[in-house]
Amino acid sequence: MTCWNREKYIGAAIESVLASSYTHFEFIICDDCSADATFDIAQKYAAADSRIQLYRNDQNLGDYNNRNKAASYAKGKYLKYLDSDDLMYPFTLDNMVHYLEKNPDTALAFTAANIHYSNPDLLFPLEFTPAQSYKAHYLQGGFFYSGPGGIMVKRSVFEKFNGFSGRRFIGDLELLMKISLEYPVLMVQPAMIWWRQHDEQEEKYEFRDATMIAQRYRLMSEMLEQSPLTVTEKKTARLSIDKMMARHIIRQALMKKNYTTAVEMKKIAGFNLWQLAKAFNISNKLRSMITGQG
Repeated sequence: MTCWNREKYIGAAIESVLASSYTHFEFIICDDCSADATFDIAQKYAAADSRIQLYRNDQNLGDYNNRNKAASYAKGKYLKYLDSDDLMYPFTLDNMVHYLEKNPDTALAFTAANIHYSNPDLLFPLEFTPAQSYKAHYLQGGFFYSGPGGIMVKRSVFEKFNGFSGRRFIGDLELLMKISLEYPVLMVQPAMIWWRQHDEQEEKYEFRDATMIAQRYRLMSEMLEQSPLTVTEKKTARLSIDKMMARHIIRQALMKKNYTTAVEMKKIAGFNLWQLAKAFNISNKLRSMITGQG
């Protein structure tokens, strides 16, 4: 559990872990120089339960670097994150450990916020090969969106990929996509984590940051090129994510009149005018006028 200024929530988060039916764990809490009572609250729990190992960074590392720092203290076979403003259920650890032990070829188990696969004949956990994972993500409505709190990963695999890269907002998505590119993964029952919604959570800032939308698009583009999808599937996926990016750029330029941000988004994303035109099926003549070709 990593934390920074979460005095309102961390007590409940810690208690949800300590209430787990699975008890054979080390509970590492890594405070990132909180300015409120977060560390003091965690200290009280650490004094009462020997499984808790509490650390405080000498300087603020930021979200993903702090997650890596916390993982560096771990000795267990599996790593499971829980954000300090979220909750886990008593059965969460038990189920995830059980599934991973029963499926030793998989690198991680994850729980989604909701069910993407509503076929009643499907029984969890569902194992996905790299090709199946990428097809589900790019062509079937998304797949890699559990966040760090929704995942339990083999520590050896986490370390093989050197943990999170540190890219703000998208570091968890990036790591999950990289792991799923090389290993099969398990989708377990949905909603094994209770994700708290509040105005101070990190993802709220992401949605307000137009340049981060461009960073996410760039990651999606990079991983699409490496994916095991067929040529036809890649073309379909490319058009889909290009349309999404084009809409964001046009919204900034035309609706919000924020031309500087639109240009910056296009630059970060590596998105060119040809892609913008193609995404909206502009006629060949108009496309030529926009791109200066022909």
